[in-house]
Amino acid sequence: GYTRLQSDLAEFLQLDALSNANHSKSVVGAFTCHRHEGQSGDIQQHWQKVKQTDPEQQFKENLHATSHEKFKGLVVFLCHVYITMTTVKGETFRVLVNPIFQCLEMLLESATSDDLEILNNLLQSVGKQLDTDEPDKMQDLFNKIRLKIIQGSSPQVRCYLLEIIEIQAHNWKMLPSDITRFYCDTAADILAGMVV
Repeated sequence: GYTRLQSDLAEFLQLDALSNANHSKSVVGAFTCHRHEGQSGDIQQHWQKVKQTDPEQQFKENLHATSHEKFKGLVVFLCHVYITMTTVKGETFRVLVNPIFQCLEMLLESATSDDLEILNNLLQSVGKQLDTDEPDKMQDLFNKIRLKIIQGSSPQVRCYLLEIIEIQAHNWKMLPSDITRFYCDTAADILAGMVV
């Protein structure tokens, strides 16, 4: 099993990933390297800790309400684990699908520009895999996005959400530069008060 030092380090990295979304990718990378180096250790212990970060929906809601940075760190961490780590059979960690979709829906519901930017970035990185693993859940998420656009959201929110729909329409590939430029210019015009 893991030594006490390794366990302490793993716990520190997980807590750090929760408090700083920018570190989430590095944390997942560290777990990946550790796993592939063939070091002895019970990887299941660490996934139990990851599961503990999402014991129920209430935890995510409280975290989102009290600490935007920690919530962002949680979502980014879960998505990076989901897209980076695989089981022995080469499959994604499907146990993370529901918590990830719940978090993505919370980002959509809040509809702040920060949350929608996070939603956009996360869907660019994990959207294709989520769509492959759970097409019905992805369709439900995109139906909620469409409703948000139709039901009188602000121009800035509609702009962010339309960009997300375009990403899916382009088969989860990076948008061409002219489309990206259109959304950047439109968002700038909205912020400047030129678009209502």
